[in-house]
Amino acid sequence: VGAVYRRTLQALARTKDALSRKLLKTVALLEMVAQGAEFLPTADVIVFAYDGAAATQHVERALHALTDEAYLLHERPGSGMLSIKEASGIDVQQRCRDRAEKIRTERPLVEVLNDLVKDVYLYPAKYNDDFEMTRYFAFRFVTGLAFLAQTDWEAMLSETAVDGMVFALLPASGEDVATLRQQLAARPVHAERCLFVLPKRCPAIEAAAYRYLAAGELRAATDDRVLREEYELVRADAGTLLTAFLRDMTEPERGGVWYFYEGKQRKIQRRAQLSRMLSNICATIYDRTPVI
Repeated sequence: VGAVYRRTLQALARTKDALSRKLLKTVALLEMVAQGAEFLPTADVIVFAYDGAAATQHVERALHALTDEAYLLHERPGSGMLSIKEASGIDVQQRCRDRAEKIRTERPLVEVLNDLVKDVYLYPAKYNDDFEMTRYFAFRFVTGLAFLAQTDWEAMLSETAVDGMVFALLPASGEDVATLRQQLAARPVHAERCLFVLPKRCPAIEAAAYRYLAAGELRAATDDRVLREEYELVRADAGTLLTAFLRDMTEPERGGVWYFYEGKQRKIQRRAQLSRMLSNICATIYDRTPVI
């Protein structure tokens, strides 16, 4: 409560608009007393609270200005809850956009995503239990164009120490999703150690990925506490979107992807089924592995 009170006083000192000051006080009050779903500090709750006291469009416009222009309010991704933040007075969002654009020219999206999942591995649990050893599959992204151009998947695997690979395809558009799905199902890719994952919709993750990197770099480059916290908020917001995307790609239960192996779409709806699929692949390829 004390921290909210302090941030509220600082925010109020930065705006003279009467409606904006009322909205800041309302958000602060809701932050302090929020206990149940009925009193969460969301835009919908605040607009409803001011129904009749001010025109809805005026309230919505003021909330937008406080969030995206004055940077005195922060909206948490997913929950939509508003909170008052300390503000440095610097256009942090624009700085992040500028840095993100620079990074975009230097690093392709697939490289950025693969850095994020470099330590993600999937395990064929049954096979490992049966043979009392540990085999594993790496998880990597590949663009749709690279998939269509690639002919020697085993060569890619030979450069690594993994036993297999789960490739997540990155389509460039909705039409690309349909094309890749047709290609994956129409012909085997002759990669018996590779399982392919295709999102059902073209993922809109590029902006979040570059914003995540940009905010992280900017945060590391400043010693100003308030500015670091603002960059961390941007980074956390982008990280929330990235985490949801990565979960869609790696957790079958979320139903966001199709799985393909050797030219056939495979019905995989749970992690146990995915692990079993990887075990079946290992059992076929490494069938002469002695039990240690």
